[in-house]
Amino acid sequence: MPDGLGEESDWFNTVWDECLRGGVILSEYSKFLAQDAYIAWEAGAYIAAILVAQAAIETHMRFETESKRGISFFNLVEQANISDGLRKRIHNLRVARNRWVHVPDPNDDQDLQKDESAQHEKLAADSKEAIITMIKALCAWQWV
Repeated sequence: MPDGLGEESDWFNTVWDECLRGGVILSEYSKFLAQDAYIAWEAGAYIAAILVAQAAIETHMRFETESKRGISFFNLVEQANISDGLRKRIHNLRVARNRWVHVPDPNDDQDLQKDESAQHEKLAADSKEAIITMIKALCAWQWV
């Protein structure tokens, strides 16, 4: 994954160490997206990290299952041969992503106006969770 990681990356390396028990094969797209998601997180671009982490997961799942277009991400996750815990994590990420991609009423912004720092803190936590979920998904199809 990214070279030259700062001190903030200790958790990142720990998650990889905990998840990776054998080897994984990633497509170049999956690898590129995963790196970009982490770079976005480290730069504080938390919404971008959430969006790209989900894209990395979807790309990797399509690579592993040879699933082409035409199946929704939701159904891809539902049909995947993954643990129920990982399935739930991915769906939680999907919901977090949808909050920012499908804003129902952009005029209803009182939460952002009232306490932007609280929203930013929640985004920071959600994006870190997105990166962890991404790593777990990338490691779901291992070979030893």
